[in-house]
Amino acid sequence: MLPNGKPYKPSTSTSAYVFPGLALGQTFSGATKIHGEMLLATAKVLANMATDEDRAEGAVLPPFSRIRKVSCKIAKAVAGKAYDLGLATRLPKPVNLFKDMKKTMFNPVYTKYCN
Repeated sequence: MLPNGKPYKPSTSTSAYVFPGLALGQTFSGATKIHGEMLLATAKVLANMATDEDRAEGAVLPPFSRIRKVSCKIAKAVAGKAYDLGLATRLPKPVNLFKDMKKTMFNPVYTKYCN
């Protein structure tokens, strides 16, 4: 219970949200290092992904069911910062970072070979 009387709903570790998107953004842009501004961009995106409805239920992070969307938005912010800071080596910068990154994300769909 929070001091304001609302229930507190524990969320999954921030690591599960932060590092997949951070790594995708860094890898996609070919950034030569992780800059503090990239980490700050990650935090800002994550903080804004929880909806008012999530917060009303006591959650401070979005539900894990939205992890792929969260990761892609974090990756876009990280890659964008890499390009802005001159750390990206994948040139030229793609016109639509979000769309291009979404295409490169691992999709855990497996072919069924046996019954």
